[in-house]
Amino acid sequence: MVETMAGVGITVVTLVAGIGIYMNTMMSWTRGIGAMDSLNNSQNAMRLVGNELREATNVKIDQNGNRVTYVVPTRDANGDYLLPIVNDPTVRYFEVANGNIVHKVGTKSHVIARDVLSVDPDSGSSYKVFSAQESTVVRQITVQIVTSKPGYRDNWEPTRARETISLRNIPQLSR
Repeated sequence: MVETMAGVGITVVTLVAGIGIYMNTMMSWTRGIGAMDSLNNSQNAMRLVGNELREATNVKIDQNGNRVTYVVPTRDANGDYLLPIVNDPTVRYFEVANGNIVHKVGTKSHVIARDVLSVDPDSGSSYKVFSAQESTVVRQITVQIVTSKPGYRDNWEPTRARETISLRNIPQLSR
């Protein structure tokens, strides 16, 4: 009887330890999935914003840094720029609205990033998604995107993407 009880005790301790290790692994897994989703979300948005803004000839950032309006050169049927450079009259912008980054071109709009935070969770302060140095002509824009996705037990896992984008098609200033 003593040997049986000792065997059952060892089995119970082994099972409890195994279940604990399994649960800890699953928590780490779900936390990691949330972080990877969040990182993927912010990096994909950053890539699209960067690709669009690099081609801009003129950009304007609103005062709170949640919207950037931009103009791109007109292209011909082959996708080449018309020379001399002529601006496309289509209204284009990126805007942070309701926790999403929306890209609008003319009348079409679509969400390029979800769960965008307006307050950085580490510092607790708000930040500007789109910013540029004070200047007559904007030549560089800094884009910072902080997103978050739920991990284990809805613990949100924030990630950050930040990039300074140099605008390639800014017209030369007269000297």
